[in-house]
Amino acid sequence: MLHFERWKITLIVLLCVAGLAYSAPNFVPRDSLEGVPGWLPNQQINLGLDLRGGSYMLLEVDTSSLIHDRLQSLVNDVRAALRSERVLYTGLGIRNSEVTVRITQPDDVQKAREAIDGVSTTIAGNAFSAIPERDIAVNVNGQNITVVLTEPAILARTQSAVQQSIEIVRRRIDELGTTEPVIQQQGASRILVQVPGLDDPQRLKELLGQTAKMNFRLVSNAMSGEQALATRTVPTGTEILFMA
Repeated sequence: MLHFERWKITLIVLLCVAGLAYSAPNFVPRDSLEGVPGWLPNQQINLGLDLRGGSYMLLEVDTSSLIHDRLQSLVNDVRAALRSERVLYTGLGIRNSEVTVRITQPDDVQKAREAIDGVSTTIAGNAFSAIPERDIAVNVNGQNITVVLTEPAILARTQSAVQQSIEIVRRRIDELGTTEPVIQQQGASRILVQVPGLDDPQRLKELLGQTAKMNFRLVSNAMSGEQALATRTVPTGTEILFMA
């Protein structure tokens, strides 16, 4: 016949009672737990989609629009830079995902290249290199100059857009009042959204699609906001935006 010492029996009983106490909130409605004192167990286990059901969406950042918007900004920057140096040009525009321009006078090509170089910005280095990199590459072929976005620049803009989108999605999901939704990056440009307990995917789609277009802007470290407001001048390709 098995014999257990009294202290072992007492310990087992106490552990069972503690387990029951901590699991008890899962058997009562969530609204009933609001009046429970903080020192008592009042947390429920959050069930995922596999146990509770809910809505699932996979969003993707439109990288082609990001690239086009940046190229359009570069067109304006190149135009301003060439005009400031009084360089004559023709055919400035976007072709095949790059900005192209033809310098009228051959003697102005070098000056034009230096002016266009000046509109570039730097991006932080990657995990393998701490050296900042330029966001554009300027190529010269005779009197024709092409400006292309570098791969690190495209990746940096995509990553920034994804992170900002995640914050926007999180704020909108919070309006539903659901507990612990899953909102995380998947791959380079996708966002996984899981909302346990929401059985209407259309409502989730309408909530996330309220705004037709979102504008994502990188923060320039060229000068502080106070300096920009004091001098009333900002670097080429930047502008002052006020946050609500």
